[in-house]
Amino acid sequence: MKYKMMLCLCLLWLGIAESKAQSCCATGSGCNYSILPDLDKHMAGLRWTYSQYENRNFSLIPEQNGIKNHEMVNTLEAYGRFNLPKRFQVSVFVPVSFIHQYSTLSDTHDRGLGDMSLLAQYQILNPAKFGVGRVKHQLRAGVGLKLPTGKYQSGKKDLYNTSVQLGSGSVDVLLNVVYTLSYRKLVMSARAAYKVNTVNKYGFRFGDKTDAGVRFSYVVRAGKITLMPMVGTSYTYTQNNYNHRQPVYESYAHLFTATAGMEAYVKHFAFSLAVVPVVYNRVFTMAYRQLMAAEVGAFYTF
Repeated sequence: MKYKMMLCLCLLWLGIAESKAQSCCATGSGCNYSILPDLDKHMAGLRWTYSQYENRNFSLIPEQNGIKNHEMVNTLEAYGRFNLPKRFQVSVFVPVSFIHQYSTLSDTHDRGLGDMSLLAQYQILNPAKFGVGRVKHQLRAGVGLKLPTGKYQSGKKDLYNTSVQLGSGSVDVLLNVVYTLSYRKLVMSARAAYKVNTVNKYGFRFGDKTDAGVRFSYVVRAGKITLMPMVGTSYTYTQNNYNHRQPVYESYAHLFTATAGMEAYVKHFAFSLAVVPVVYNRVFTMAYRQLMAAEVGAFYTF
């Protein structure tokens, strides 16, 4: 049970390697949602994420056009995963964000509920059946929805409002798959995900998002505490935005990050810590540049 719990949290962190570096919204907005293995208990927890971004303003007001903006985003996300019959499970994500945006012209704060997400997952390969000896395989696929519960603001004087916001104002579709290979104390997890965005009521559609990543973990036991150090990498491509069906040229972005973290397990509790340094971030006129991210989580099985 301990090993399955460790595998579960490994995939949890694999699914949230932040990937919040997109110009639509800062909470619940990525396609990197967790794909967790089948456990005989449900799971609930909280995750805190800190991220920094910057970009240059694109405004119809000449003196504000080209001004560099800085954002600091703190997000507290409640997470729940519930097992269903016949290999299905459902995950729920409810984020609350605190955003600080500042430049040479302004200093603003915003806070509130972000975009909630629901994800249904299906276990294609069961590690109990697909494995030889100590080698185990698991394959799980999911589909979900991101709901427009977070506030989205459209500035009247901004040509394209792509600031980091509480929500995107749109209902979006989430697709992803995770494959896991474990051998003794080693675990390798790989994922691929895609997020299909729709048009919000302001006629703005944020670009679709593609994500892929891989992570390696190792199990270390110290008495009643089990530790799992991990390292990994992730690549994210965000397509052009659209404003009233017209493409916002050069709003796409490429993001390549590394991940290093540690997890600790004690009975029904699990605690996680991860840092996500940016290795390569190629952004254009309308895209936000992620500077760094860090995450802390606490989870409980019941």
